[in-house]
Amino acid sequence: MIEIGSLGYINCLAEISRLALSRTITLVSIIFFCLLNIGCNDRYEIKPTCDATVDQGNLDRFTFGEKGAATDLATGITWYRCPAGSYFEKQTCTGEPFRLSWDEAIEYTAELTEISGLAWRMATLEEVQSIIISGCVGPALNPNVFPTIKPVNVWTLSQRDNNDDLKCTIYTYNGAFACRHIKSVTRPFMLVRDEDSPNASATQVAEEYQPMMPSD
Repeated sequence: MIEIGSLGYINCLAEISRLALSRTITLVSIIFFCLLNIGCNDRYEIKPTCDATVDQGNLDRFTFGEKGAATDLATGITWYRCPAGSYFEKQTCTGEPFRLSWDEAIEYTAELTEISGLAWRMATLEEVQSIIISGCVGPALNPNVFPTIKPVNVWTLSQRDNNDDLKCTIYTYNGAFACRHIKSVTRPFMLVRDEDSPNASATQVAEEYQPMMPSD
């Protein structure tokens, strides 16, 4: 039989164990919160808008060409400064950008190439990422080069693995991307061309520039 004194001793040990466990759980929670906070600082950091941080007239690594073209001197890629469907006039973009399915966007670039004689195509995910400005948002692009780009998900020429029904998009607001978007959904897109093959057909260019992106 357990005596009252022994029972009190056992209860005391149980209380000490409970407090120790509680403190351990609290300590683990604090450590987890700190690690989570450190890992998420960059993701949830409040950044200024690019309109406010990029000085007027600052083209960075771009140089302007004719009829709304801007060449990235770092990559050699020429960008159309307006979203597909709008056109460059009087130093800005006029007209409402197209919202097309991925296949319709490919057809549009083929027609544009035939009419203009220049091999325009959709930009790849890697190409759009190369012009994203990491220090600002809303959209994260140089407003002096791309004056009317909105913070939206845009199609890219890239796709996920071997699934032809899923394509990659990138969010111009901050450069976040995903490669699980069904290609029948309508979205805007950006146009580029390669200076070393200005007369290549858009279909050939589309087939050549479909890099397989890693699973996300």
